[in-house]
Amino acid sequence: RGNIRNPAFLSGWDVADPAKPVQLPVLQEDGMSYEGVDVAHGHIFVGLHDKGLGVFRRGENHALERVATVSGFMNAWGVTARGDVLFVADGIGGLVTLDISKPAEPRILGRTATGGQARAVALEGDTAFVAAGSSGMVVVDVADLSQPKVLTSVKMPRTAIPLHVSGGHRFL
Repeated sequence: RGNIRNPAFLSGWDVADPAKPVQLPVLQEDGMSYEGVDVAHGHIFVGLHDKGLGVFRRGENHALERVATVSGFMNAWGVTARGDVLFVADGIGGLVTLDISKPAEPRILGRTATGGQARAVALEGDTAFVAAGSSGMVVVDVADLSQPKVLTSVKMPRTAIPLHVSGGHRFL
C-alpha cells in the first residue's frame, strides 16, 4: 500500500543466511497498489485491486519482473496459494479460484459472492474462510473449485479485514 509520500512498491528478502538478510531490488510500477502476496511454483502472486492479479518472478540480478496480469477481478486483495490453486479475496467480487499449474498463464476456475468486501482468505482442507468486511467471516466450501459454495457467514461487531487460521481457530 502506498500514498503520496510513500509510493507502493513490491520487494522481498533473500534469507539464505538468516543472520544477514538481503533485500531484493524494489519494484515500483506507476499507478500500482500492491495488496496480498503469496508464492507458488517459483512465482509471486499479488492482488492489484481493480487492476487484477499480477504474477511476478525473480529475474536477472534478483530483480522482480511481471510475467502476467490476470483481469476479471473487481478488487483483488488477499491471495492464498495451495498447490496448483490460487484463492483470491476479490472485494465485492467475492472469492475467486484460479488454476496456477502454469504460473505465467493463470486461469479463473470459479467464483462465489461472499457479500461485503472480501479482503483476506485462509484455508483449512476444502474450506476457505474469507474476511468479508462488514459481512464478517464467510465460510466457503471449495471442494469443487469451479463452483465454490458459501456454507455460512458469521457477523462481526466491526469490519473483518485480516484473517488467520491456526489450530482449529480463526483469528480476525
